[in-house]
Amino acid sequence: MMKVFFYEKLKKYFQKIKNKKYKNLVVDIRNNSGGSVTNIPLLYSFMSKEKIFTNSYKYGSKVIDINYSDYLIDPQTDRYYSEKDIRDSNNFMRQRFDKSEKGDYYFGNNRLDDTYIKNYPRDGLFFDGKVVLLINNRTFSAATYFASLFKKEKRGEIVGKETGSCSNFTTAAWFLTYKLPNTKMTISIPRTEIFFNNNENDNIPNCTGVIPDYKIDNNFFLKVLKERKDPELQYSLQLLSRKS
Repeated sequence: MMKVFFYEKLKKYFQKIKNKKYKNLVVDIRNNSGGSVTNIPLLYSFMSKEKIFTNSYKYGSKVIDINYSDYLIDPQTDRYYSEKDIRDSNNFMRQRFDKSEKGDYYFGNNRLDDTYIKNYPRDGLFFDGKVVLLINNRTFSAATYFASLFKKEKRGEIVGKETGSCSNFTTAAWFLTYKLPNTKMTISIPRTEIFFNNNENDNIPNCTGVIPDYKIDNNFFLKVLKERKDPELQYSLQLLSRKS
């Protein structure tokens, strides 16, 4: 239902862009902490230059079973896990993750996400004008996947700061939440990762985020800030104006 709702919002928005015959678009995912990774190719399908683009991501995990169950809670209800909860959770993971032929990882199978489409078609309302993408060091998770896809497909210019998440993978999807016994504070530990763009090596090196094509220099930043405007947005508008 959420995906249908998101599609209807996008359809309405890009229909308005088409009606007004806009030629330039700025997509701002600064401070975006992410969300559903399945929404990323859907969003990109409205601005893809290609009729079909490659949507490549894969879920992975090194640990399928819950090995430490003390103080494990359901974050929605604050209820401690029962033995049945743990069995059900382990069974869910075992059914949806298969051991890799080499290395330590388990990767998600078709039961995990039957909505996955690798060769993704662009939408009929696609925007074919110039696009600038804004990112920063608080662009995380699925939002970073969008930036990574945008850059891989060479869709347009990227302005801002390096993303907070790695450009080739992120920890996401399933988490274990524990309530610490003394302070009663809760901590969430990622149980799975998502690998982007066919990157699923067992020993991933220290990665970088998505690197922007343009970073704002200090003089321009201070000048525009004194005018009480957004420096990165103003730079993007100037960039689009020059390219036009």
